[in-house]
Amino acid sequence: MSFAQPAAESAEATTNTEAKKDAKDPTVRPEEKRMFGLVPNYISVPAHAKFEPLTTKQKFNLARRGSFDPMMLVVTGINAGLAQWTNQYPELGQGAEGFGKRYGLAAADTVVSNFVTGAIFPSVLHQDPRYFRLGNDYSTKKRIAYSATRIFRIRGDDGRWHNNYSEILGNMTAVSIGALYYPEESRHLGPMASRFGFQVGTDCMFNVLKEFWPDIHDRFLVRHKKTNTASLK
Repeated sequence: MSFAQPAAESAEATTNTEAKKDAKDPTVRPEEKRMFGLVPNYISVPAHAKFEPLTTKQKFNLARRGSFDPMMLVVTGINAGLAQWTNQYPELGQGAEGFGKRYGLAAADTVVSNFVTGAIFPSVLHQDPRYFRLGNDYSTKKRIAYSATRIFRIRGDDGRWHNNYSEILGNMTAVSIGALYYPEESRHLGPMASRFGFQVGTDCMFNVLKEFWPDIHDRFLVRHKKTNTASLK
């Protein structure tokens, strides 16, 4: 007789398996998988890493990990709180009910966008949803220009650079899907165009952050930790 594995143990086993996979890859640094200890960053590839194309299953797995990472509950809450503070979508109201509705919108946007731009379109178009870091062998100016333009250029499964249709068409599709659950006043062309521009702009900003995150971590966080340790001795 066999017994089903408890959900908590199953989730822990999955996490441990993923951690072991990361540990086997010499190019992966644990601190690169979570920026500021909060934001998931599973799709960054270190500079000089050997290119290995992803299977469709791997693309969907990355989208899943980025969407349902436990810390995304916190990130989604922050987004919903900011939307409530600025009274975005006033028709949703205020108070706990208004916050709950905004939280639902933010959560849905995250999941839809991650799967559409990071899994569905990349699988259909044979494009790689990961961000490939240029690295500190290059000047800061070149790295900024490179990272900011990755919303327009993307690596294909063949290792070559292509137009990033997954980003543009994917976000257009995600915004269109959002019209199914956004308030009626926000389903018109103007608000939808604003959400599209915000999402692409946010992706651009995070690409720049992904490029420089290891440098930020090593220069400020590690140095600060060493300073604190030294002061305790």
